[in-house]
Amino acid sequence: MVTTKKPALFVSLTRTNNNIFVSLSYRESSPFYHSSAGVLGLSGSRRDSPTSAELSGRIVSKIIRSKGYRKFYLRVGSVFDSTLRAFLRGLKFFSTSISKLEHQKPVAHNGVRLKKPRRM
Repeated sequence: MVTTKKPALFVSLTRTNNNIFVSLSYRESSPFYHSSAGVLGLSGSRRDSPTSAELSGRIVSKIIRSKGYRKFYLRVGSVFDSTLRAFLRGLKFFSTSISKLEHQKPVAHNGVRLKKPRRM
């Protein structure tokens, strides 16, 4: 009996000022599922709330289980706060677990643009 190993599954979570974005992909491929709190039907300030994060986590967890996975890698592109904790609570809803948690720090740049020099 030959068993083929499934490719690793990656869940990317990005939180902006007013929305939560989630995407599922395999190691080096384009995402096969992408969602946000706005897609789930939430609008306004409810998009950036722990409730919307938990709802997103439940839906992502359901998709992960439908693909036949129990474990996955989680990439977080935002700060660790109550929204992220709520997302993790939603992921536990369908008995999925995280193999590795990776925090993607922002890329440094040359800073803020300087003011124009004063003319005299």
